[in-house]
Amino acid sequence: SETDEKDTKPTKPKKVKPQIKGKTYRADRVLSNRGWGSRSECFEIIRQRRLVQKFGGDTFPILGPSEKISMDADIWIDNKIQVPLPPPLLRVYHKPKWVLSVMNDNKGRKNLSDLDFIHKMHPVGRLDYDTS
Repeated sequence: SETDEKDTKPTKPKKVKPQIKGKTYRADRVLSNRGWGSRSECFEIIRQRRLVQKFGGDTFPILGPSEKISMDADIWIDNKIQVPLPPPLLRVYHKPKWVLSVMNDNKGRKNLSDLDFIHKMHPVGRLDYDTS
């Protein structure tokens, strides 16, 4: 029994991947959305276990294309090349006449926040109230 205790080596504590908060997507979709290649090309990279995710100094392999990760995950190819985040979405909208180019107005005039599809957006540029 004494030899059994001496033969056992202390084991390192296993790294536990932190829980992801927010919306998650398939790893192949995230990699493809960042412009790394087609979904099938990204599927193959992940299948070959070349994609890793980094959290606070620890590295975790992505175990398969269907593994769920966040769209803004810190991911690397071959643990050497960081995959850049996707560029922000830019949307062009032609403002109708008699709508202010602001998100709120203390005079009660119609503004961009009154339009249904404009949420979580930031207006850029200026158009006068009476122009479109």
